[in-house]
Amino acid sequence: MTLTPPLGGEVAARREAVVKAALAFVGESGLEALSARSLAKQCGISTMAIYSLFGGMPGLYEALAARATDLMNAYILDANTALPPLDRLRGFARAYRLFALEHPAAFELLTRRGHSLVVAMRDRPSYAAYLAAIEQGKAEGLFRPELDAGEFGDILWAAAHGMLTFELSGTYPAAADHEARMMRGFDLLLVTGMSPDRYK
Repeated sequence: MTLTPPLGGEVAARREAVVKAALAFVGESGLEALSARSLAKQCGISTMAIYSLFGGMPGLYEALAARATDLMNAYILDANTALPPLDRLRGFARAYRLFALEHPAAFELLTRRGHSLVVAMRDRPSYAAYLAAIEQGKAEGLFRPELDAGEFGDILWAAAHGMLTFELSGTYPAAADHEARMMRGFDLLLVTGMSPDRYK
C-alpha cells in the first residue's frame, strides 16, 4: 500500500508521513530493501524530498530508530505497575517480547545497523522504571545490597534479548512455548542477584 506524505504544510508533518511510510515499508520488505529510491517510490515523492527532510539516509535511520525507541518505551511503561519488584521485572521482559512480536519492523531497526539499543533507551522513562524495580528489590532485601542496578539490568536485558533473537530466527521448535522458555532463563538470572536467604 502506497502511503503518500503531503507535499505542502509543515515540515514536521511531512517528516512524520515519511517515517510512517518507511516503517510500513520495512515491515513489508525488510530493512535491507530500504533506500531513498525505494522509499520515494513508495511515497510517491522524489528522492530529493527525502534528502531535504532528513539530510540523507543516515538522518532517516535516526528518525526511524527514535520512533521505534519511543514505541518500545511505551510498551515497557505499560508493564510498570505497582507490582512487587520481581513481578515488575518479569513484566518488563514480557513487554519487550510483545513489542518485538507486534512490531517486528521497529525491533529490526533497533537491533540492526550498529544501533545501540541500550544507549538509546537510557534517557527514556521506561529505563528509569526498570532500574527502579531493581533498586526497590535491593531496598527490600530481595537483591544483594552490593548489586549494581545498571549492570544487573543490562545482564537481564541481554539474556531476554538473546532468547528472543533465537525465537525470531527460528532456532527453537515452532511448537515450543517461547514465552515460557524466555521467562525460565530470565528467572534463572534473577536468582543470581538475589540475597541468599531469599531463594533457599
